[in-house]
Amino acid sequence: MGTDIAAFKRMAMATGAPTLYLPILPGNPAYVPLEELPEDISMLYEYNPTLARQMILDAYPDGFTTTFLAQNLAFAEDTGALLADQWSKIGVTLEIDVRDRTGFTELTYAVPKPKYHGAVCVASLPGDPLAQFSYHFQSGKDTNYAAYSNPELDALIVAAAQETDAAEQTSLFKEASLILLGDAVNLGLHFDPGRMYWWPWVNNFYGELTTQDDASWCSLAKFIWIDQALKAEMGY
Repeated sequence: MGTDIAAFKRMAMATGAPTLYLPILPGNPAYVPLEELPEDISMLYEYNPTLARQMILDAYPDGFTTTFLAQNLAFAEDTGALLADQWSKIGVTLEIDVRDRTGFTELTYAVPKPKYHGAVCVASLPGDPLAQFSYHFQSGKDTNYAAYSNPELDALIVAAAQETDAAEQTSLFKEASLILLGDAVNLGLHFDPGRMYWWPWVNNFYGELTTQDDASWCSLAKFIWIDQALKAEMGY
């Protein structure tokens, strides 16, 4: 409630993007819109620094200091600066810890728990709900950046992974998302809309970003072929 998500959306030039997009994207049948969430969850997305400050000072009369781990990328450093400014108004001092890629990875991917303490700036690809839940929120995973553990959620993730009925799996995802949103494990600050374009002569490609957990498009190249006749026919 002490984080103005609208300001982050403006910074990212994504004002038309949805406020709630994690752990499930709008358009997915398991997505629950903000207006349909229980009140104790939907209120978390309403910017209310006055109430947030009161809640923090009730628990920490002098406020508290924490850290924000960011990779040395412009968007991450800008995110930390804006977050520090907003949180300073609610009694939280945010110290920004900027690391290069090697140092950042060493701290965030440590097993069984990350080595950093505080908050971390990471990006996520929320297209697949099962990947979101199992990668980032299942107990013991190396990409569970918050070192979050909830046995009830773990059971739902396992059940969803084993479920072959689409409607039942959707129901499990909905239940899991309510648990996760209620626990306020992470803050989805802004959605980065992207588009994939390809020529008509590129065959067996349907807009995928990657086939493996490295965000590398190169892994797709071996599955794609070029219709040379169509390419020539179109003048290329």
